[in-house]
Amino acid sequence: MGTGSDDHLYAWAAAHHGLYRTDDALRLGLSRRQIAYRVQQGRAERVGTSVYRVVGSAPTRDQRVLAAAWRARGVASFRTAAEMSGLIDSRGGRPHVLVVRTNGHVHDDAIVHRTQDLLAGEVEHRDSLGSLQRVRPGELNVMTAGRGIAHSEYSVGSGPLHGVQLWVALPQGERFRNADFAHHADLPVVEIGAVRATVMVGEFAGAASPAETFSPLVGAQVDLTGLATLPLQPDFEYAVLAVDADLTVDGQAVPRGALQYLGWGATHVQLAADPGARVLVLGGEPMTEDLLMWWNFVGRTHEEIVEARRDWEAGDDRFGPVPGDPNPRLSAPALPTVALKARPARR
Repeated sequence: MGTGSDDHLYAWAAAHHGLYRTDDALRLGLSRRQIAYRVQQGRAERVGTSVYRVVGSAPTRDQRVLAAAWRARGVASFRTAAEMSGLIDSRGGRPHVLVVRTNGHVHDDAIVHRTQDLLAGEVEHRDSLGSLQRVRPGELNVMTAGRGIAHSEYSVGSGPLHGVQLWVALPQGERFRNADFAHHADLPVVEIGAVRATVMVGEFAGAASPAETFSPLVGAQVDLTGLATLPLQPDFEYAVLAVDADLTVDGQAVPRGALQYLGWGATHVQLAADPGARVLVLGGEPMTEDLLMWWNFVGRTHEEIVEARRDWEAGDDRFGPVPGDPNPRLSAPALPTVALKARPARR
């Protein structure tokens, strides 16, 4: 990487609390190999999917909030991202968090299936279908964008907010289906020995979620009391998210907030943590199609992303207005000057 690219990247990171994303580095002329090389040299630290911190930059609260927002790319605002990532300290009934930036709250999705599981607090969802629904701990909101949808999410109430938002790429035969929204207030709970699991989507340990899915997958919140061995389907690709405490996964340490990838082929996984720790077990059949994600759009080709961005910026009916939300729509960022490249199929 040349000095010019270094200077540009440092300038960009300095203006963003010492952080940069893969897309930012690529736009500034770096290759993916150069991005990885910076980490190998110890000049940058990976703090989330496609999010990096310049080593030596001060780990301030601003930086934590911005990193949380970038990790939760589809969350409505930086405040909501910070709250859902557990960065809220509620004192005297008021949440205290420094919000780095809020550009408005109405944004879009295309060709994606999104689930939101809340662990603490309350979120109000609105969308261009006319949906108005609050989600509370133990409940699930499922939004299927299909061809396109616009929506907004706000934290409501005075307490802390902590939750997880998951994006599921729709398979080829379902990608351009009509948008939909569903709320599930009563999710099945199953006990495996001393472990209690709430099944958000799919089937886990004999219990099935009522949430509609369009490909074989599973998502379960597991409340640990110590050491536990959980069953897995060998044809599923799995990951485990340490929601609110450090844990070990098959003997490997996983810090709070980290996602441990397990791959596929295993029939069980062993988890260990202090009593009360919550873990998300996520899995599904490996993706057999190329996949391209940019901003809030999920597609297969660069041309699909260009079209979706153009429709959003033009106010096309594909992404309609959100009734009852007075805030302006987010503007999509400029596309990079090179063609976006899809991630190859997993199998």
